[in-house]
Amino acid sequence: MKNLLFEVIKRYKFYIGLSTVIYLVSIIIGLVLGMNVNLSTVEVYFNFWDIFLNNLKVGLLIIFIGLITVGIGGLFIIGYNGFYLGYILSSAIRVHGLNAIITAIAPHFLPEMMATFLCCALGFESRSWIEKKLINSKTNHFKTEEYKIILVTFIVSLVLYAVAALIETNISYL
Repeated sequence: MKNLLFEVIKRYKFYIGLSTVIYLVSIIIGLVLGMNVNLSTVEVYFNFWDIFLNNLKVGLLIIFIGLITVGIGGLFIIGYNGFYLGYILSSAIRVHGLNAIITAIAPHFLPEMMATFLCCALGFESRSWIEKKLINSKTNHFKTEEYKIILVTFIVSLVLYAVAALIETNISYL
């Protein structure tokens, strides 16, 4: 299993990095464009399953859109989510202060975003298949090891989404 996790990192490090850059840039753009916007906040409580299933739905959408767009669509969803987060944060920081936002988002941010970036990387698998098909038609199929890496990546995403949902419902607060 340890070797498979290293293979996941090796296989997807470029796409995880690309997703991270797009996400961070879009957060900054959202922060800047949302500077003069006043959004009202409503206190809402979501339980573990609400959060987990919502995040999983977004992750599956990113994978699906990525597969049918050779990965590019997943990056657009990542960018949109980053922009939306930055836009909302801009107003929320003014209303609640930076400390309140950090305690509300920071605890669950890393596992949730790593899961989302892994889903985005999975969306690029159609690109890998097309490359194999075009480069060498004799090796146009995935090897068993590649399927294992894809499966492990998806399972790691599920676990990270579960961890993020547990943290968000039990530790993060506003």
